[in-house]
Amino acid sequence: MRAHRLIPLLLVFGLVVVACGQDPDTQTDGTTSSLEPVSGPFTVPEARAFADGRMSVTGSILRVGIGPECDPDGTCPAVIFEMHLCGAMTRSVPPQCVGEFFYLRGIDPDIIEFQEAPDGTGWSAPILITGRKQGEAFIGESVEGG
Repeated sequence: MRAHRLIPLLLVFGLVVVACGQDPDTQTDGTTSSLEPVSGPFTVPEARAFADGRMSVTGSILRVGIGPECDPDGTCPAVIFEMHLCGAMTRSVPPQCVGEFFYLRGIDPDIIEFQEAPDGTGWSAPILITGRKQGEAFIGESVEGG
């Protein structure tokens, strides 16, 4: 009797494994065709739990300086910024990501409306980004809101 209960579970597991395999719309050069479906929208923690692929994710963008320190007068010469797609942020100024986040690539920071701290750190209101999850990074293609 127990074996009869195990068979449906094994079938479901097999379907999940097959569904998480190579995306049929992924080209050999790593690009995707326009026929590839978009999953979501997901929160950042939900998206991080999924396999790599094309999806929509909601979150806030945090733009942080990773280059030289700012001068005491508030100028930041040649600061290099990177962007994070945060699931949640602290309420401090400047805020920080709380919990899980993606390193955000492919989105022009000039199209995002940031609130800014004196050190140049910027943060956005919650937005929806469509793109591709690739490990710890999210490669954005389009943005709605923010």
